[in-house]
Amino acid sequence: MLSPQLPNVPVGSIVGVLEIVDDYKGKVDAARIAADYDLDIDEFLPSVHAAELLGFVKVAEGDVALTDVGRKMLKASLKTRKTIFREQALKTPIFMDVVSKLQKAGGRMQKDDLADILGFKLWTHDQETAVRTLINWGRHGGILSYDADTKEIVLL
Repeated sequence: MLSPQLPNVPVGSIVGVLEIVDDYKGKVDAARIAADYDLDIDEFLPSVHAAELLGFVKVAEGDVALTDVGRKMLKASLKTRKTIFREQALKTPIFMDVVSKLQKAGGRMQKDDLADILGFKLWTHDQETAVRTLINWGRHGGILSYDADTKEIVLL
């Protein structure tokens, strides 16, 4: 299921996937979740993909299963969840690359420069959405901040 795309989903949707899978004792068919919760599978799968990208679930033959880190995330306090999210995000190739480029640039980068990186790395034409998602995930995990006035991304 993994692809080079960065799923455009909020962190809350990722946690929601974990909670739903946990309700099914840690493993369930994605189609069953969609049917039981009256969800459009095409709208639900990006959240599953994001959870998989971050290592919170494994997907095989349509089954979604919690990983140990996914279980740990569910049991954690909000503060610890942010730390776990940060650790997992920093393991993804896209965050590793962006953080490396930010470090080389002195910890600061213009939003347009990030858009260029993401457009190249993710093979996407929707750079604005990818940038917004990366900034939101990065802010949630305490990896980076964003100043909307200066359009500057800062590594924390």
